[in-house]
Amino acid sequence: MSLRMLSKFRAEKIALSYFLFAMLWILTSDYLLGLLVSDPVLLVSISTYKGILFVCTTALLLYLVLRVWFFSPHLNKEAAGQHESRKGLVMVFAGMALLVPLISLSVIQIAKPQAISSAQTHIQMVAEMKADYLNQWFSERAHLMDMIGMDYALHDWVADWNQEISAKMAVNQLTGYINRLHASYQYDGVYLYHIEKQQALAAGVIRYQTEELDNLIAQAISTGDSFFSGLHESDSGLSLSWVLPLYASGQYATPSAVMILSLDPEIHLYPNLSQWPDDSYSAELFLLQSLEQKRYLLLSPVKSDHFSILSSLEYHGTDGVGYKNDDVIGVLKPLTQVNWIVAAQQERGEVLSPIYMMAAWLGLLSMATVISVMFALRLVWLQQRRLEQAAYQMKTAEKDQLLLKFFEMPFVGMAITDPITGKWLQFNPEMCRLLGYSESELKELTWHEVTHPDDLQIDKQAFQRLVDAEVDSYTLEKQFIRKNGIIFNALLSVGSVRYPNGKLQYAIATVQDITDQK
Repeated sequence: MSLRMLSKFRAEKIALSYFLFAMLWILTSDYLLGLLVSDPVLLVSISTYKGILFVCTTALLLYLVLRVWFFSPHLNKEAAGQHESRKGLVMVFAGMALLVPLISLSVIQIAKPQAISSAQTHIQMVAEMKADYLNQWFSERAHLMDMIGMDYALHDWVADWNQEISAKMAVNQLTGYINRLHASYQYDGVYLYHIEKQQALAAGVIRYQTEELDNLIAQAISTGDSFFSGLHESDSGLSLSWVLPLYASGQYATPSAVMILSLDPEIHLYPNLSQWPDDSYSAELFLLQSLEQKRYLLLSPVKSDHFSILSSLEYHGTDGVGYKNDDVIGVLKPLTQVNWIVAAQQERGEVLSPIYMMAAWLGLLSMATVISVMFALRLVWLQQRRLEQAAYQMKTAEKDQLLLKFFEMPFVGMAITDPITGKWLQFNPEMCRLLGYSESELKELTWHEVTHPDDLQIDKQAFQRLVDAEVDSYTLEKQFIRKNGIIFNALLSVGSVRYPNGKLQYAIATVQDITDQK
């Protein structure tokens, strides 16, 4: 089979390898990107980068194919050519292998800023949404306080409470009123205190000690206006309270009574506050009250058990550091109705985990693709080596045939002998004719046995110099003894074939009968 016939399948194999690689890369990478990336802008950016990477990878592939295809070493440089080709193949494989971490790192660098920016926008929207909800919630409570304060019937009942004749009926009316507030407006506790009579009416649970109630009443009398007392903690639980001074009809100089309305935040406030709009294991929403620079009073539960409500903590969420000194993306949104702040945060690791996962999948895809390309290119390289070996063997066979023709020509006796035993390993028919032995007989003899005793020592000395690598060849005249005992003169020329280390492997001899010349 000719070299051209052996080579005709290379183009088809290379084209098929390229097609499989391209289809695997495009279909698999697009499928993974579709699963992992939902942002159209980010998807376009990564797809563009992926296309550039594909071009670079296929350019490397083309480079290797061209090196292999057009590599045609000379026959006497085959070993060096194979070493050079193998070296180039290893270098290209190493370069392609380096693409795997490069792909992952590049995807992270491209997608990371956009992921953080998107998360910041989302967290900002969540904080604003919760702040709007809380502002509305506190606004509704303030509006209810205004309605109660403008209830003239309530003012009349407060005035009648101080009248001995109408006090009993007024107390009945006021008791029914605060019970309706407790039931209809879901206040957990309603407390009404008459300043002059120093009597109180209550509905629900009042989570204040007497001294604490006295302080709230004194503040209402002092200011003469309603106010939000903030978050309060007692042995019976947490409460949010609004304090409203009430005036008797016609007496607006000083308050006649004070009403305190309380809510349990764990029932009415925290459940809606803590709800994050999407699934997240690290996202948090909580309330803070500023104490000093970067120090806050915690007003709602957090996921860490190390911080309790109304404890002081340091928070740098807007600078990327959470209350646990962890790496977060945080937003602070002040409320307009009360002096509180909504804090929204999410761990940076969770935000970036899809990017890391996408980079890992693309890295695995790239690794699988590189391995596939490496395998395909190795097959092409091995095929090329086989083609080169076949070409070399064909050319060597041609040279061997020429050598064999020359070896079998009847001009001179030619033989190859073992340098250790001296036996004839290979010889031509002319050698058999000169010595008078058949082929089988001559193979059993050594050159010592057919050499005349007078010339044996000289021949041995010359051959020893050949063995010791003092010379690579020698020529001398000597006498040979034929099988029939006849002695003839011959011109002997001996050459050497050596191992790479210089040791003699074979001795090649030519024998020419010069008896007639004597």
